[in-house]
Amino acid sequence: MYHFFTEVLDDDRDFYVFSDLQLLRQRLSKDKRRLLIEDLGAGSRKTKTKNPKLKDILANAVSPQWQLEWLFKICETYQPKYILELGSSLGLSTIALGSANQSAKLISIEGSEAIHKIAQLNINEFGLKNCELRCGSFDQVLPEALSALGRVDLAFLDGNHKKIPTIQYFEQILPYCHDQTILILDDIYWSEEMKEAWNLLQSRSEVSLSIDLFYFGLLFFSPDFKEKIHEQLIPKKWKPFQWGFFP
Repeated sequence: MYHFFTEVLDDDRDFYVFSDLQLLRQRLSKDKRRLLIEDLGAGSRKTKTKNPKLKDILANAVSPQWQLEWLFKICETYQPKYILELGSSLGLSTIALGSANQSAKLISIEGSEAIHKIAQLNINEFGLKNCELRCGSFDQVLPEALSALGRVDLAFLDGNHKKIPTIQYFEQILPYCHDQTILILDDIYWSEEMKEAWNLLQSRSEVSLSIDLFYFGLLFFSPDFKEKIHEQLIPKKWKPFQWGFFP
C-alpha cells in the first residue's frame, strides 16, 4: 500500500504522453461534429441526446487529465503485460494505459461504432501498435477478448455503470485473474447502483485489498495480505495541510 501511495498517487513526475494527451483533449474540445451513438450501458447523466457533439462526449464521458495520469502511472509502476479495458470512449484512457508499457497487449471494447471509429483514429495518431480496439456489446465481445488475452494483469471497467452488469463482468474476468492482477472500477460513486456494486465486490473473498480513491476503486488479489484490508486514500494534492494555507 505504501508503494502504491508513493509510486502512483504522490508521484509528481511528468511524462511526455501527458502533454500529448492534453493537446489531443484540447483539439477534441473544439470538435462540434455530431455522432450517432448507441449507448449500451447506463448512459451519461449529462448527455441524453442520441447524436451529441464530439466535444460534449469528451466533457461528459472521458476521464479527466489527472485520472488519465493515474492510469498511466499504475501501468508504468506495475508493468502489466495483458490489459483489458471495458469502455474505450474516445480512446484517451486507452492511450494512457497502452503508452506506459508498449510491449503489453491491450484489448479495449467500445459499444458505440461511431465512438469506436474516433477512438481508433486517436490510437493510430499515437502510433500504439499494442492496442486493439473491438466494437460491440460487452456481453458479446468480452468472452472473445478474454480468450484472446489468455490472462488479465490489469482491467479497467468504465463502460457500464449498472450494478448487475458490473458484477457479471467481474465474474467473467475473475477466472483470468491471478495473484498480481489489479482491477480498476471507474465512478464507484456514480450512482447508488455503482456504490452497491463496489461494496459487494470489495467484500468478495477473492479480494485481499481494496482501495477507495472516490473516483476509482481498485481491487487486488495478492495472498500476501493475511487479512482483508479496505482503505480510503487521499492523494497529496487533496490534502489542505500541504497547500500552505495552514501552519
